[in-house]
Amino acid sequence: MSTQRDGATGGTRGAVERRVADDVGWWRHNRSIRWYGVAALVGTQLADIVTTAVGVLLVPTIVEANPVADRLFAEVGLLAGLFLAGCLTVLFAAGAAELFAVEVRRRLGLPTTALAAQLSIYLALSALFGAAAIYNGLLI
Repeated sequence: MSTQRDGATGGTRGAVERRVADDVGWWRHNRSIRWYGVAALVGTQLADIVTTAVGVLLVPTIVEANPVADRLFAEVGLLAGLFLAGCLTVLFAAGAAELFAVEVRRRLGLPTTALAAQLSIYLALSALFGAAAIYNGLLI
């Protein structure tokens, strides 16, 4: 028994084809946002890492303000600690943005809202990392 209908009775095939096309479009937009979002996160996090390393290594009056990061730097060294913290931060942020977008789309059925939420997470965190890098640069 087939669930396929002809065009005169409502067309189940057409609805399925539209849903598949919508899925393909959503995943294409999701992939673009992910690529640019991760690139922005990596770039701004790298700027923060470089300015923190330069400030802490070259300016004796500058110390790390984050006590957790400072403890990490004491345990594994400044450069290794900065690299580790930066990688973990980008992985966590990208994972949270991606999971949130997929869950909003899956559970609430709001594909446009999911893409906007994903984009806003990437933009907000990139702005935060960029502001930290600028602040570090001003301190140096």
